[in-house]
Amino acid sequence: MASIYQTKALRRLDSPEQLDKLIVVTPPMTWMVMAGAVLIVLSFLGWAFFGSISQSLNMDAIALGDGNDTIIAFVPVDEASEIRPGEECVLSVSLGAHAGMEFDGVISDQEIQIVSEAETEGILGDESLSRTVMKNEAMAAVYIHSETGRSLNKGELVRAQVIVSDVHPYQFVTSGQLQ
Repeated sequence: MASIYQTKALRRLDSPEQLDKLIVVTPPMTWMVMAGAVLIVLSFLGWAFFGSISQSLNMDAIALGDGNDTIIAFVPVDEASEIRPGEECVLSVSLGAHAGMEFDGVISDQEIQIVSEAETEGILGDESLSRTVMKNEAMAAVYIHSETGRSLNKGELVRAQVIVSDVHPYQFVTSGQLQ
């Protein structure tokens, strides 16, 4: 009966030729791609555990003026609970003679107070301004002082940004905040 294999192929299997040569299972380009992928994953994990994401609170504020470096922000009561006296903030003037100016400030040691629309009007001295900042909800007054001693004109609108916490990225996943 005739063999289903060619005689030449059977002889090649029997001879030990080319046993000293390496068989390339994975080409070098594939190894480079896999090394790059591992590097990306390790970089991400390093950032997730050693990096941080700043969570900030943005507030609209109004300069009290008259040679005073005090700025007052009105924020919803639930957000005011995150703010602590002595925290630093970045202030940027959005409307007024100093528009576009940016400087540092610090939350005053004064107690953060819940205010009514009438109290807001008493602080600001302007009914329309008071209605603008109250936004039909319970608000708290937060006093901010310029660290540079800059005095703004009364009624200048200021945007204040306070960093309330720094969070490691992996904490979003473990706390269930990632949705």
